[in-house]
Amino acid sequence: MPGPRRSRPRARKPNPPARPRKPGRSGRRPFAWKNAPRPPRAPGIALALVVTLAPACRGDEPPPEPGPVEVAPENIAIARRTTIETGPYVSGALRPRLEAVLRAELAAQVAATYAEKGDVVTAGQLLARLDAPELHDALASARRAVATAEQAAAFARTNVRRAQVLFEAGGVALRDVEAARLELANAEARLAEARSALAQVEERIADTRIRAPFDGRIAERHVGAGDVVQPGMDLFTVIDPTTMRLEAQIPADALGAARVGAPVRFRVRGYPEFTFDGTVSRVGPAADSATRQIEVVVTIPNADGGLVAQLFADGRIESEVREGIVIPEDAVDESGAGPSVLVVRNGRAVRVDVVLGLRDERAAVVEVTAGLVDGDTVLVGTARAVTEGTPVVVVRGPRPR
Repeated sequence: MPGPRRSRPRARKPNPPARPRKPGRSGRRPFAWKNAPRPPRAPGIALALVVTLAPACRGDEPPPEPGPVEVAPENIAIARRTTIETGPYVSGALRPRLEAVLRAELAAQVAATYAEKGDVVTAGQLLARLDAPELHDALASARRAVATAEQAAAFARTNVRRAQVLFEAGGVALRDVEAARLELANAEARLAEARSALAQVEERIADTRIRAPFDGRIAERHVGAGDVVQPGMDLFTVIDPTTMRLEAQIPADALGAARVGAPVRFRVRGYPEFTFDGTVSRVGPAADSATRQIEVVVTIPNADGGLVAQLFADGRIESEVREGIVIPEDAVDESGAGPSVLVVRNGRAVRVDVVLGLRDERAAVVEVTAGLVDGDTVLVGTARAVTEGTPVVVVRGPRPR
């Protein structure tokens, strides 16, 4: 009898490969991973991470040093020992101290001119001659009138002497002597009137001779030969260029510096390489009602004639001049308790307290009486925002200021 039939074991199908899990999609792990052992943790890595991060969390470590700041040449200046000046500024056009505009005194025609623009002339020199024919007739008539009056006066004087002799001899009465004396007085009055008329005609004839009033130069010739002029018309302008003057206005608060005799140093447009000296010769007695400024007249010697009238000049009335350490105004920080500057020393920006002296507002410089030495490099303008202690590198050499 056959034994029992053993069943053949069935072959198990392999598990299908696990599908990769899509990111962001939740779901259970495939059963093949359910019993998979987890990888062991590495306690050494966590400890090293804690040890590595621990110093970074401490507050007693110094922050990293900032990198150097590059500064352009226009943002630095060199403190120099030089002269600084203070005083009110003056400006205006140069004018000659003596200036005369010669004008016609009568209606006439210009017969001739004897001087041109720029000529040097002397006092009394004939510049032009006007032709007025009617004046010559008037002159002849006035001379005849004077001659007639002189004869009448001489005859009247003779009659007075004769009457006086006859009166003393008893030949005439006293009234005859008095009548002779009265006739003499009338004759002398007529003579004086004739002479006055002659002087007036001669004066009018003299007006036809245009002469220089003083030594100088012809600044302008306004007429030429053949021109017809009327009373008041300009003929010549004569100036004395040996002394110039500058008329300027200064504010009232600068009046103390504008004393008579105060020195003035200025420059003239057209002579940029030269400076000129003058003195205050007059200070206005009253301020202008509209601007509240005061007129100041400066006298400038010009013996060599180098200065030319009508050129623009500007300068300063020197009230105080001193030598010291000078830096630009925009290098000073006055926002704190006291003025200070940033100085580049040993390649770093160092804040230094300073004491200020004179201030030249026009040149935008200030004197430093304490805190700096000659040759110090200071930061100016936007470079003043550099933090103290920051390394500073100048990209190029400093530009002279």
